[in-house]
Amino acid sequence: MSASNSLERFSTEVRLLAGTDLSEVAEFKKTGAEGSSAMPGKSKLRNPIKSENITGLAAIAFGYLFPSARCEILWNERTLSNSAAERIYLPDLFITVDFMLQRFADTMEKLEVFPAQMKRNIWRTGGIVFAQTIMLKLIKKGMSRLEAYKLVETIALKVEHGTYQTVNGKTFKVLVFENQEIRKRISETELNECFDCKFSTRHIDEIFTRFEE
Repeated sequence: MSASNSLERFSTEVRLLAGTDLSEVAEFKKTGAEGSSAMPGKSKLRNPIKSENITGLAAIAFGYLFPSARCEILWNERTLSNSAAERIYLPDLFITVDFMLQRFADTMEKLEVFPAQMKRNIWRTGGIVFAQTIMLKLIKKGMSRLEAYKLVETIALKVEHGTYQTVNGKTFKVLVFENQEIRKRISETELNECFDCKFSTRHIDEIFTRFEE
């Protein structure tokens, strides 16, 4: 059951990333294959149908929790009331999860990833996603956590929802660089490092190496 839940979790993530609002990944589609018989645009805006399929099958697998729990209740450990249910749900469950695994493996092997779109999404807020990094850097420079939090929060609240800019077009990043309280503690080079995605992924090779050992 845990395998089924994990597959559903991973597939749900693919579905969210494949949505038109993010568009960071897309399931593979053969050249010439139609995305929809009624909607020609689906050839470009693809539905993550395999991931949707896996999510649906996870519901079937989860449904077998009830009969599996019922099969544990036996009269003095001598009855065969579990036999009929187990002959149905056990092979069906294994076949279902096996199909889910194969489908998910194929999906991931052929998954199309769009790094440029990922970068655009990260910067949609004008750099607010890096607010924590700025706060932690201020703390390292001697500011209390509460002071650092309030300072960065105040700057973030100056931009409007949707545009994530001030009325005169300034982004969070611009406001941070203009803030004298921050600039007297953090150099321009250090600030640029705080707004660099590589800072957040600096340990990625080390982490993946752990799985190879």
